Amino acid sequence: MPDKRSHIEDSVEIYANIWKSFRDQPFGASALAKRLIERDEYELVAEEGEPEASLDKLVDYGLLETTGAEYQVAVEPNAAADELRSTESLRTAAVDRLIQSALVRTDEGSNSDERLSFEGEPYTVVELPPETTVSDGVEHVTETAADNEERGVAITTAGTNADRAQQIADRLTERTWEKVGTDVVGEDSSGLDLTFRLFLDRPSNR
Repeated sequence: MPDKRSHIEDSVEIYANIWKSFRDQPFGASALAKRLIERDEYELVAEEGEPEASLDKLVDYGLLETTGAEYQVAVEPNAAADELRSTESLRTAAVDRLIQSALVRTDEGSNSDERLSFEGEPYTVVELPPETTVSDGVEHVTETAADNEERGVAITTAGTNADRAQQIADRLTERTWEKVGTDVVGEDSSGLDLTFRLFLDRPSNR
């Protein structure tokens, strides 16, 4: 059962990446593999026969359709959640979390109008839901920075999710971003109502 669930989770992650990369445009398996590697999602294509095997599963689930040698999204993310939940084998907590965190976020814009100030400099806010994966968080930060002219980005998340924010920041520092500071706001000592904020300078500001 765990192996089966793992394959389903991988398929859902691949669907989310397909929507981010191609929307409703046709694409080939090799083009998808290239995008996944570029997004540091290489583990999704590491096994022999991938991503073709997962693409065929997504066709079986009704989320993709084939057009000759290419694939195309048949069900957009806002309807995909219902489609997946109506399939008995996909009705798992893990898949539901992926739907909420990966699929729903594909319809969110990366632009943010909210700003925070750190040491007198403005930073664009990137809110980090608890379910966000490290790779999705890295992507969201870089997309937000590309769409804004501020000095950097302020990752904000629940105090209990600070470790995930730090993991994302560590991945970004490998790409020449610079971690310039953190703080915590709120008064609940349990951490449930605290907000952790991590400030990052974009590479051009180093």
